[in-house]
Amino acid sequence: MGLCNACTQGLRNVYQQRASRPNHGFKIVHAPHNQDTCQACWICHKYSIWLEDHYPETLHAWRSAPLYSIFRYDSEMITPKDATPEENWRIVSLGFTVQPLGFSSQDATLGVSVRLMSDQEYRSYTTGGPEVSQPTSRLHLVGIWLTQCMKTHSRCATLRKRRSSWYPTCLLLLGPGHSDVRLIISSSHDMQGPYMTLSHRWGSFAYTKLTSSTLESFKNGIDVNNLPVPFKETIHIARLAGIKYLWIDSLCIKQDEDKRDWRVEAQLMDKVYSHSFLNVSATLADNDTRSLFDQSGHPFDPISLPLPYMKKARVFRVGSPRTKLKMLQQRWRRTWIVDNELWDDDIENAPLQSRGWVFQERFLSPRILHFAERQIAWECGEISALEMFPKRVPPGLLKASRKDVIDNLLSAKAITNDNLIDFRRTWDDTVHKYTKTDLTFSNDKLIAFAGLAKAIEGLRNDTYLAGLWKSAFIYQLAWTRTRYDAVQQPLELSSGRAPSWSWLSVDGEILLSQAQKPRKHFASVVELPDTNCAGSSAIAASGSVLLQGSLLPIDSIEWDDDVLSEFNISGLTLKDGWTFNDTHLDLEGTKEQILQLQKSGIALLPLFATDEHMQCIAVTGINVPGSMSVVFRRVGACQIEYRKLHIPNQGSQEGWIEDPSTVFLPGEPSHNLLHPVARSVIRIAEVNIALDSRLIRLI
Repeated sequence: MGLCNACTQGLRNVYQQRASRPNHGFKIVHAPHNQDTCQACWICHKYSIWLEDHYPETLHAWRSAPLYSIFRYDSEMITPKDATPEENWRIVSLGFTVQPLGFSSQDATLGVSVRLMSDQEYRSYTTGGPEVSQPTSRLHLVGIWLTQCMKTHSRCATLRKRRSSWYPTCLLLLGPGHSDVRLIISSSHDMQGPYMTLSHRWGSFAYTKLTSSTLESFKNGIDVNNLPVPFKETIHIARLAGIKYLWIDSLCIKQDEDKRDWRVEAQLMDKVYSHSFLNVSATLADNDTRSLFDQSGHPFDPISLPLPYMKKARVFRVGSPRTKLKMLQQRWRRTWIVDNELWDDDIENAPLQSRGWVFQERFLSPRILHFAERQIAWECGEISALEMFPKRVPPGLLKASRKDVIDNLLSAKAITNDNLIDFRRTWDDTVHKYTKTDLTFSNDKLIAFAGLAKAIEGLRNDTYLAGLWKSAFIYQLAWTRTRYDAVQQPLELSSGRAPSWSWLSVDGEILLSQAQKPRKHFASVVELPDTNCAGSSAIAASGSVLLQGSLLPIDSIEWDDDVLSEFNISGLTLKDGWTFNDTHLDLEGTKEQILQLQKSGIALLPLFATDEHMQCIAVTGINVPGSMSVVFRRVGACQIEYRKLHIPNQGSQEGWIEDPSTVFLPGEPSHNLLHPVARSVIRIAEVNIALDSRLIRLI
């Protein structure tokens, strides 16, 4: 897919007039969507998918008639300051919106982001790979990736040396013939050579799985012809790679109703994938019937356009007496236009990535070969690559590279304040991504994540406790649900799987507190649970946490329909916001349950403060049979914003004043704002911790 003339003109108009007319909308006429030119355009393709979700009637009309749209500039990114003077003029990323004509700026718009690459830069990521259009040439590219990884990737070699020789309990032995496949028990077999794994999505396709009753027949041979298509194709790929062992979950773990074998093998998932040679990922598939090679057309091809990238001043002398005239001369260069969301569309947002178990499979595997919707892709400890970019994916297309994640989570560094921030930031992102996935059985939430925790724990001098780490426990305790999740979760649905202090006790997307350096601590950890109760090997987590801190009772809560709008502490009222940085009280449960909790009392337990926020958890006291003292249950979290950077034209700043401690710098229009009410709450917390510090046990 390239770009049609209409989208090319719209992009060119936005680019060339972004400075002189940044708010201007450029009217573009799209040909009917059923015409070949429109079908072959990747912006039109995105546009049609977006219209189907937001304005289906407009899409229906566009199928047979022209569509008038507005292209409008949105954002840009320039080259870094350390680039050459000539490069400093170049825009490397351009964002714009597309919207049907006749809609207002308040209505939904499609956001498009493109990367602009010079010819030299583009070829540095593409030259060297074979032309790939048929399955045979795709597998040839896989061979190139594998060979380069084995021979030239020092990081991958280092990770490989850390792992001792190990094999799963059961494996498929692939003989030379097409149907020569049987199950072996590794402990009773002379194992030689590596094995591969498969990540796939279970579906409705009927085939014989491994059970106690089929074990002996599997040892004699497996009917390959009756297996799902991705299984047969992975067997073929393994043979081409010279690998004679293959691990597939449904064929190597007994699928008995009592789940006895599953409970044992699930504890070994960290080893199964981390010790594999290559993991084949059926990334494109939302079921188990689709072929790995069922790529629907060619991916979003980059196109090249001549675009101005800088203006150079030239001086002329004219007339008598000669007068200096200064003239700006534009320079043009061939520029490649690349979809900035290419990796996300093909890999990150693919159907398979929504499966919870696949999350740790992808993280743990040393190499992953993705069969995606439009192309194949590669991930290892050193590079990420696509058919379109066989050398490596350009920077900017990856939100967080696999290399960075491995550096921050799987490094054997001593824990320091500096690298703890990096670790927290990467772990926070990892937790957020995992909690966006789905699990068929919600009780698998701990075990489907435990393999990842074990891998990290084995390399860091740290202890994993039900989703949190000992080195960062007090910070990660301030986890919260995403703010756009307006549906309040009933408390009874989130109990029993893990203690209330763990994010594993609830379903839905989770955000941990922003990984910033703390400026003040209001609480400290006195006692943590035993790893036998909450460690990486626990199928169901339990155990209590003992903290030293103080409590700030919540006096009242106000509601706007079913949405919490403000809350009161010590006579001070704080309004609840909606952005990531705003003051926000996140309480678990329905409105009715929260009102009931208020009767027994809800209090904030301040944990720590950064330069801008105080982070707290919300707790309520409960009586435990046989206990003489009150213990507490975590029922939410609270972020209180007391200082922020004022940005010109930001809008209303109700309740905020200029921070008297702000140091104004020449040429800096921004300055700090202070929220007096929020600052007063923090002062109360400071007094409380000094006068009324107590032991608080969370269960």
